[in-house]
Amino acid sequence: MEELNLHLTGDIHAVTAAHNLAAAAIDARIYHEQRQGFEAFETRTGLKALKIDSKNVVWKRVVDHNDRALRMVTVGQNEINKTINGYERQDGFDISAASELMAILALSKDLKDLRARIGKIVVAYSIDGTPITTEDLQVAGAMAVSMKEAIEPTLMQTLEGVPTLIHAGPFANIAHGNSSIIADSIATKLSDFTVTEGGFGSDMGFEKACNIKASATDKKPDCAVIVATLRGLKANSGYMTLSREPQSQIAFMAKTALR
Repeated sequence: MEELNLHLTGDIHAVTAAHNLAAAAIDARIYHEQRQGFEAFETRTGLKALKIDSKNVVWKRVVDHNDRALRMVTVGQNEINKTINGYERQDGFDISAASELMAILALSKDLKDLRARIGKIVVAYSIDGTPITTEDLQVAGAMAVSMKEAIEPTLMQTLEGVPTLIHAGPFANIAHGNSSIIADSIATKLSDFTVTEGGFGSDMGFEKACNIKASATDKKPDCAVIVATLRGLKANSGYMTLSREPQSQIAFMAKTALR
């Protein structure tokens, strides 16, 4: 279990590295364009100035710890009369599982699809309000290479010896919250039936499994298993008083909850 709960194959580290590569590229581009001026930058590098609005960067950094002290930070601080560390701006850290790259990894069909999706990520806006992507920053290819091993699912087994493919883990409250399309595709080809998780509850993970994941893969669930407790059904049914007929009460609450 410690292999699963700690580093496993390093997929989360790969997501973290690829994500922070884009974050570093944003601040490097801001630094060089502002230090030289847009025209001088274009003349020296042959690149088009992106003119990133430092107050409208939407790509935070990530770390694989729930470190609330890093949710809001200031980057680019310098010693007096120096700018070597870049230009100061407000930034922050999300947890690695909340990275858009994790959500993309779970929805990608192969490495080519992963590369295309990464290239479309909007990381900031220019001073004119134009969206700036990782493709514009010319880091999309490097980000994909950083994740080229992470695209492969990990084969493990449950305590009962059931083969299990573990792959990806996007947060359901800000992403789709489902395991990967690649893992599901492999499993359905190798077994008579596949059980996959629609994480974070039926009102988030399962709904997004149907509306997002199934749409992306053209594979709809053949059936769904809802895990619930009598107490949970009662709490969400609006029928809080105990009935003298327990069986009729259970049926009423189940019908109400499913409605």
